[in-house]
Amino acid sequence: MALNLKMKRGWMAALIVTAILLIDQIIKILVKTNMALHEQIEIFSWFKIVFIENNGMAYGMEIGSKLILSIFRIIAVAILGWYIVRQVKKNARWGYIACLSMVMAGAAGNIFDSLSIDSTESNQIGVCGVTFKFNDTESADATNFRVGDIVILYRYEKEQVPDACQQMIIRANIEDIGEQQIRLRLRYAQNARIFDDHQDDWWAIEHDMFESSSNALYSGMHGFLSATKSRRDLILLQRDPKIDTSCVLKGNYGNFNTLTLRAKQARDLFLIIGPPGTGKTSYGLVNLLKEELLEEGTSVLLLSYTNRAVDEICSKLVEIREEDADFDFIRIGSELSCAKEYCDYLLSNKVKEKTGNAVKRLIDTTRVFCGTTAAFNASLSIFSLKHFSLAIIDESSQILEPHLIGLLSAHDGPKEAIDRIVMIGDHKQLPAVVQQSERESAVSETILHDIHLTDCRNSLFERLLAHFKTAGGYDSRFVYMLTKQGRMHRDIADFPNHAFYGDKLDVVPLGHQLLPQLQVNSDNGIVKMLATHRIAFVAAERPRLSPSVKTNAIEARMIAATVFQIYKLTEHSFSTEATVGVIVPYRNQISTVRNAIDQYGISVLHGITIDTVERYQGSQRDYIVYGFTVHQPYQLNFLTNNVFEENGVIIDRKLNVAMTRARLNLIMVGNPALLSMNHTFSQLMEYVRGKGGYIDVKPNDYCLGRFQI
Repeated sequence: MALNLKMKRGWMAALIVTAILLIDQIIKILVKTNMALHEQIEIFSWFKIVFIENNGMAYGMEIGSKLILSIFRIIAVAILGWYIVRQVKKNARWGYIACLSMVMAGAAGNIFDSLSIDSTESNQIGVCGVTFKFNDTESADATNFRVGDIVILYRYEKEQVPDACQQMIIRANIEDIGEQQIRLRLRYAQNARIFDDHQDDWWAIEHDMFESSSNALYSGMHGFLSATKSRRDLILLQRDPKIDTSCVLKGNYGNFNTLTLRAKQARDLFLIIGPPGTGKTSYGLVNLLKEELLEEGTSVLLLSYTNRAVDEICSKLVEIREEDADFDFIRIGSELSCAKEYCDYLLSNKVKEKTGNAVKRLIDTTRVFCGTTAAFNASLSIFSLKHFSLAIIDESSQILEPHLIGLLSAHDGPKEAIDRIVMIGDHKQLPAVVQQSERESAVSETILHDIHLTDCRNSLFERLLAHFKTAGGYDSRFVYMLTKQGRMHRDIADFPNHAFYGDKLDVVPLGHQLLPQLQVNSDNGIVKMLATHRIAFVAAERPRLSPSVKTNAIEARMIAATVFQIYKLTEHSFSTEATVGVIVPYRNQISTVRNAIDQYGISVLHGITIDTVERYQGSQRDYIVYGFTVHQPYQLNFLTNNVFEENGVIIDRKLNVAMTRARLNLIMVGNPALLSMNHTFSQLMEYVRGKGGYIDVKPNDYCLGRFQI
């Protein structure tokens, strides 16, 4: 009998260890392949799964090198195994043996727990560029990276976990990203031995989050603390902005006259709310610039958060230059972060082969400067050489306060470097990306609440807007809202206008915004849907089996079929940059959709932009296909993680941005049963159903166009 009990206890211990090891490894594999670092999934209010990396033992403890740590783990597991066997022989209690087995399984689980050099480019100093090849499909997923991004590069041995803190890092810019390789331009040339001696190692690339950005923030804080009292009081809302109603316009800007005049009369601060498609850059920013340049002795600083947005600003400046040969501008930044057509305007290129006096004369005589906030934070010395009468900050709602206050506080001795500040943004579109949680970002000091600083994730633009809010909207002396949108067809604009903007938006109207239904001679249901409905929702079944919760093969096939028919309809004028774009929430789904599109064998379709809504903000396409992807209820939390309430109305910023990227047609694909659990999504589907654009057929029938509309 005793022997039988010992055997049962022994088998129980073995089963517990085996089961926990299997569960542990399965969970790790699922987390590694389906979650981003620091992403969390809320199971219950008291139970969340959070993806973190632990390079040590329990609680992150480390013992010397990884080799020593691994040996220690093996010895510890062996001793623990011996101890469990001994306790089994002693007929120890079931609960005690079970607990020991769980500990052993956890210890054993920690025992289990990729770019290689393709070529290098050298100059007279050393290696200045490196091309790496992807060694597997997982590493080839570069969705989170873009050409021009500043990154860090470091090596690691193949059997180790990549750890930037344990290696020498090299800063670089991404020069090109291909399907099989990625090319970097090193910011400082390196000795060739660094690469030649480590040909057999693997290399890792991460976004640069190190000292460059933190130093700029420290400099910004110093700039704010040393700023004039008047400017500090303005930023801290200790005084109202100054108004001079005697100012009058020198130019004529049509429908933008009122905006331009109010911005001119605001002598130190003015805010512009620019909903999607209202021309906040094309017309608002450009008209303010033109009016300012009509005044003698003025200079203008144009800022935005992203290089893509600065490229758009540059495109408008080039148009002005085509109209006026005397107009010129300077861009601050790097060639790798600048579209090639605007590289000639970079300061670094304009001052080549110029003497010191010639450089100073160039800076003095050029009246317009532009660049990202990061570029100017890294070049604060420009403010000792140049005074600006006006700074216009685009994408202000995406710029966190610490990234702006240094620039707004810049001064040359007792004189402020910038006289007037105009901020353009839309708090109902996506905000800045912040890693901290709501709890971590909350501000508890009541004295800061008085200046509307309640959440460190909010931008300066949002804080100022909250201060100028009135019972009927906003104080018109300091805030102006654009209400005429010229991007979306009226049928597409109707829902976001009603749901998010309180019916304050109207079409211009432009020709494409009033296009009627089209008559097409086709039996294909997708073609008929595109011709007769500007907005449509296509119901998709939940996949029975999926390798990842972040992929949805059913939706991918339906999206691909839609893109294919769009291509056939627009083949004569098709453009990868303008015709069609696809928005999905996960980078895993980006690859799934692209593979599904590639099945049609049309090479040009491989070049269309398939991206997340965060990356699409600021862009537009004639046709937008939005795939929700999710097939588990908890994933709705991710889809709706940028929601806030205004005047009792839920504002879903992700959905707002996704819907308003489309000019002519918006096609949404998702599972209605799951999406209906969210109030806003449910309203959206009912709206589309009322427009006759709700499609509910079998996926195969949809892909083949075998349905009636």
